[in-house]
Formats: sequence, structure tokens, C-alpha cells
Amino acid sequence: MKIWCFLTLSLLFSQVAYGDINTKMLLGRSEEQKIVIPMDAKEQNNWVFSFYQLGPNHGSVYEWVPVGESVDSWNKLIQIQFLPFSGEKFSAKDFAAVFQDKLKEAVPEAQSTITPLSDDTVLFEWSVPDNSKQASAQNEIFQLFSTPEGIYRVAYTEKVATMNPDVKKAWVQRLADIKLGQGQVQAIE
Repeated sequence: MKIWCFLTLSLLFSQVAYGDINTKMLLGRSEEQKIVIPMDAKEQNNWVFSFYQLGPNHGSVYEWVPVGESVDSWNKLIQIQFLPFSGEKFSAKDFAAVFQDKLKEAVPEAQSTITPLSDDTVLFEWSVPDNSKQASAQNEIFQLFSTPEGIYRVAYTEKVATMNPDVKKAWVQRLADIKLGQGQVQAIE
């Protein structure tokens, strides 16, 4: 099985996203897909769209950072990534396992946990300690959704070794509440 895995370590690859994402434009398909991260209006106003990249085979990455930060200099970020299948299809669990292996290869002292939520959905948390020789301290939680077209990855990251427990709890709940759906996108900029 061949699985392409993108690590979101700050020194390797870091991206963010927030809000509704219209994959009709991204994937060149007739249907519309969106991802909604549940947030109240006050918190939405704390984030700004900072980056997007369209990759091969209609892959995509969208990133948002807090107001006052940039994609080149951030402490927190939200990312939505779409990794289309090219050839053999794989599950969210398979992707998470490969991601975990690649993370350990790149940063041996990194800690990670995979929590399957359903057949098609996985919650993943990883962190790099302050004393790492390979990377800066970082803590990320993300949810993977496996669809017939590919894997969606929605992540929240902070450049800290250990996220505040209340913040982590809130983001785990937000990630659990994310739904893939049909419909129009409401761009948040």
C-alpha cells in the first residue's frame, strides 16, 4: 500500500484553515462539499485567512492564523487539508498509522496518540517536547475523515509542548462536531 503522508511540523510543512471550504472549485467536481468548524462569532473574528495551496490531483491546504500573526510567524493555526486518493484507497486509520510512523522517524522524541472515532474518522494528537533536537515545541490535534475521494485533515496547532487542557478539550469537541456537508461556502476573510 502506498500512502503519501504530510507532516505538519513547523520545520517540515505547516498550514492552516478555518471556516467553510468549497471543494467544488478545488476538486473540479460538480458537487459541492464543505467543512464547517463550529465556532462562535466572537472567536471567528480572532482568526484571519493566511494561506492556501492547491496541489497535484486536486489536493489542497487552507490555513488561518490569529489576528496579528502570519503564516510565516504564527503561534497558533487552523488547517484544513484534502489529500485525494491517487490509485489505491486507504482508511483514516491507515493514514494515521503511517503519519505516526513518519513522525517518529522525523522526531523520535515526539509523542502521539491515535483515537479511532468510527470506521472513517480518527482523532490524532501529537506533540514535540521543548528539548527536541529535531523540531521546535509543538502540539497538534487533528481529525481525519476518509471519503470515497480522499482524506480530509482538519487540525489545530499551537507552538507549545503541551496545550492548555481547557483549550485542548474545546478543540477536541470542535473537531468531533465537524461535519462534511453539501452546500455553498461562506468565505471568512
